[in-house]
Amino acid sequence: MKAWILAFVTLAFSNNALAGMLIPVDDIFRDDSIFSMKLSPDGKHVFAYENNVLTKRNLMSVFDPVKETKTAIHNDLVIDYEWIDNDTVYVETNSHRGFIELDFSQQEPVGKWQVIGTSGYVISALPDVENTMIYVHTPGSIDEKHLIYKITVEQLMTRNFAQAELLDSGLDDALLYYYDNNNATIMAVSGDRKRKELKFWYKRTNKWRLFWKTDQNIEFIPVGFLNSKELAVLSNKDHDHVALVKFDIKTQTLGDVIYKHPMYDLASAQLNPMGQGVHSVTYLEHGIAKTEYFSTDDITLNERLNKNFDKQHVSIIGESLDKKTKLLATSGSDNPGQYFYLPAEQGQAKKIAARFPSMDLFNLNPSKTFKVEVEKDTFVEAIFTQPQDYDNKVLLVYPHGGPVGVRDIATFNRDVQFLTNRGYSVLQVNFRGSAGFGKKFTEAGKGQFGKLIEHDISLAVEQIRQQYQFDHMCSIGSSYGGYSAVMLAIKKPEQYQCIVSMYGIYDLMHLFNASNYKTTQQFRDMVSEVVGDFNDDLQAVSPFYFAEKVQAPILLIAGKKDEIADFEQANRMKYRLKQLNKDVETVFYNDVAHGHHNWHGDRHQFAYIDNFIRRKLNLPYATGANASMLESQERNILLKGYNLDDDSNAFRQRFDAQFDDDLDAQIKALEEQDRIDAEREAQAQKEIQELLNR
Repeated sequence: MKAWILAFVTLAFSNNALAGMLIPVDDIFRDDSIFSMKLSPDGKHVFAYENNVLTKRNLMSVFDPVKETKTAIHNDLVIDYEWIDNDTVYVETNSHRGFIELDFSQQEPVGKWQVIGTSGYVISALPDVENTMIYVHTPGSIDEKHLIYKITVEQLMTRNFAQAELLDSGLDDALLYYYDNNNATIMAVSGDRKRKELKFWYKRTNKWRLFWKTDQNIEFIPVGFLNSKELAVLSNKDHDHVALVKFDIKTQTLGDVIYKHPMYDLASAQLNPMGQGVHSVTYLEHGIAKTEYFSTDDITLNERLNKNFDKQHVSIIGESLDKKTKLLATSGSDNPGQYFYLPAEQGQAKKIAARFPSMDLFNLNPSKTFKVEVEKDTFVEAIFTQPQDYDNKVLLVYPHGGPVGVRDIATFNRDVQFLTNRGYSVLQVNFRGSAGFGKKFTEAGKGQFGKLIEHDISLAVEQIRQQYQFDHMCSIGSSYGGYSAVMLAIKKPEQYQCIVSMYGIYDLMHLFNASNYKTTQQFRDMVSEVVGDFNDDLQAVSPFYFAEKVQAPILLIAGKKDEIADFEQANRMKYRLKQLNKDVETVFYNDVAHGHHNWHGDRHQFAYIDNFIRRKLNLPYATGANASMLESQERNILLKGYNLDDDSNAFRQRFDAQFDDDLDAQIKALEEQDRIDAEREAQAQKEIQELLNR
């Protein structure tokens, strides 16, 4: 066992980051160290699913906040886990399901893994019932129904279903089951693909009752029972915004609004036990999650936490059965995530883990949001992140993908933090069409490629440029954002000095005929709803047909297996730009689809983007105490390449010529670093195995 240092805090952050340090590309583009944490029913232990970045293995660990220790229990790829009681954890991995029985009687906790020899899944750990759960036993064939049991760990491990309590023999066509612990109610969702219809069911006595059916475009999320006759649901059926609404089960009608925010869709809600009203609602305000509570005690605690964790989002992610001990999570644009243990006596909180501890060494850059009036009484929100240390006076306009039903949020963002750490300011805009601001706002973005969306972005750009001075401005984006990056530069060529388009779309007509499937009416209807009708008007907003208007150097990044923005989109755009003698560079990745499936690709991609912008704008490498070392490391990343096609590999010739004098030294340094990394990984694997063997 290794003791880890728990930082006792007075619920305030101290900044121990190293000012002026640049973030290595392989430090920021990597998995989190902590994926999730859950508090035991008695509040004494925390079970964590974490990642060891050295061994590249996923671990399950037990934290003891009082003793300030952490013990590795098992390693595997975890899908889900849940405390069954104070010494039993149910775990689903990518290969099997089972229980970890924890023994706390020794100096260090010991975990015994037991595999369940039958198919199924837990829908409730029944936290107030020792050693018992609600378990859905899935069928051996598609003709069999699901069986829902109230069952003990011992009965499940021995497949003794005969002694377990059969709660139900299942529902035809059920997609999933879940359980309302507050009201001891089994609930289910079934679906009809042909009708694009979802059906919601509940069972509290001996009969399944249908309480709602809806098409999948309507927001309808059951939250729980308000009383025996009414449900609380999140819905936007009769309102512009997703609100918390009463639902009459007998009449199948939505009733009074319980809570509705005037500007934002609700993201979630929680109820107290039946008859005790609403516990809380959550929405995104200025791109940051905000939770409102309804009881005096909860409001008081929330105010205290928000006061002490200034400018951070604080959420209670777990609490003991007696509700006295709590597990907290904090986050923000400059905080990847911290976990705190708040004991029953409600004294000082203890920091028990960081989601991304390597980032504690660096100054991360906070984001701020602002509103832009794009039409009379119509506003959009934008997020601006500015470097605190080195500032190269370049503004990157970074539209999000989608574009409809997607949004940017002001939380920790790897892309934004890497770019701002390298000296760039980043502007993100939740233009009309973005999610979270109501149906009308989202619908307003449909069919507005190259029109209203870019209008909104341009107004946000004007507003930020009135407040800050920049020497250069470039556009950058992925997917729809890649399309928008090019269209912005076509519409306002005098403003943009470079363009970076990742996995973008350049010919909207081609969306409708890129493959046999995409010529079907079903697919065309789906695309038309977002892009607009399939006709010649789409050419007027397709960058491919206006390539002659591209004045700035442009970088096209694409995956050759992309089936969303088909590779032909980028390939044809490349040939058209070259035909026009434009300054175009391409990075086309083999075996990559609509973005990378591992961090190596992201590291290469963003190292190249930074290099491209600096070369085209004649900027020096970013200033920092470790700048020389990182510049060398990133050269090596570019020299090695990553899964590039033959055409894109031509960039290596440029770098070979540029760094010919020190190429051999760079390769030797790279080989030496690989050797050191291998030794570290072997040692870390040895230490982890020793912990697991104890």
